[in-house]
Amino acid sequence: MSPLWRKAARGVRDDRINMRGFFLPAVAVFCLFFWTPLTSHAVLLDKVVAVVNHDAITLSELKEEMIQESIQQSPEGEKRALESLIEKKLIETEVQKLGISVSEEEVDEAVQDVMRKHALSDEGLDSNLRAQGLTLKSYREKLRVQIERAKLINKELRHKVTISDEDLRGYYQKRKVLFSRPEEVRLMHILLKFPPGSDAGKKNALRAKAEDILKQVRSGKDFSRLARVYSEDNVTSSSGGDLGFIRRGELQANFERAAFSLKPGQASIVDMSYGYHIIKVVEKRSPRPVPFEEVADQVREALFQEKADTIFRNWVEELKEKSVIEVKL
Repeated sequence: MSPLWRKAARGVRDDRINMRGFFLPAVAVFCLFFWTPLTSHAVLLDKVVAVVNHDAITLSELKEEMIQESIQQSPEGEKRALESLIEKKLIETEVQKLGISVSEEEVDEAVQDVMRKHALSDEGLDSNLRAQGLTLKSYREKLRVQIERAKLINKELRHKVTISDEDLRGYYQKRKVLFSRPEEVRLMHILLKFPPGSDAGKKNALRAKAEDILKQVRSGKDFSRLARVYSEDNVTSSSGGDLGFIRRGELQANFERAAFSLKPGQASIVDMSYGYHIIKVVEKRSPRPVPFEEVADQVREALFQEKADTIFRNWVEELKEKSVIEVKL
């Protein structure tokens, strides 16, 4: 996958994973009727609310779309959700025509990348997803669709985006604040997870273990070696618990407060709902402006994304014009 589109598979880095704005593919379900002797007439369980090139969109799909995208129940909300579903049907058809597919390994990689960037354990990921009304299965599907669309855009639309050096410098000057370097901290961590069904006694025992590890860290023992021995984070333990540089706003609030309050070389324990993190700050960077030459690639990526989004929207509108769409809502 092109680096310019890698962000499509990573999501927004903040204290909650936020991948809304994408869709779950739904199988068209035609009208079903159930005969009840109490009313002696057919009861409509599902109905078709739109047809896109002979592909039906049902009321149940519409309701699911509103739930998944947090759209309030109202005539305007239903209209917006239906418009979104129509576009998704059209895009999915084009994806199938082009033979674009996404492997489970690609989705696995995207999930692991999100977990690593947010310092999330399996339990932490589940907690964030539940807070947004998502399951791991539905979130993986959203990631799959994002990667799928990125491939589609690279294959069909990328050649239509042109960017000159003048465009880049003009974009940088207008949005210079976006390319300033925020405060950053490089972290290493060791994760100790609560066993399933842990009571207060087991949690206290795990806390004692965390404090013992912290004592070893503060006595000068090699953090990387301790992480390989003790950490239950399958993503980072093999690399010695290194999380790389983290910016403010990219971690859960209590984790971030602890991380940015420490000085380089200091270590501490962070309590989480799913266990304990023993963290150590390796390096800190103060906020600073960044010259154009140092962020030219980022500027190009941002401008490319902006232009590509416009081209993509125009392409979707063209699909609509060429399609037979019947709205029954």
